Amino acid sequence: AVGSDHSVTIAELARSIGAQGGGLDVQIRDASGSTTQDVYLPNLNARHQTLGLRVHIDLDEAIARTLSWAAHRVFI
Repeated sequence: AVGSDHSVTIAELARSIGAQGGGLDVQIRDASGSTTQDVYLPNLNARHQTLGLRVHIDLDEAIARTLSWAAHRVFI
């Protein structure tokens, strides 16, 4: 299962990936001029109650594992 009940903005996610990916400078540009933030926060109540699922790997660890995995792959 994918998801967590921890709120993360798209900008926060991009900055986390940039920081863990070798200190990449991430600049967030909003072409529309909107001041709203896009946030992905799934409702996991049913998964918790019905299946007993819990978050075992936090977002920073998931990013680190994904970057490590990708570093050993050849992309064409």
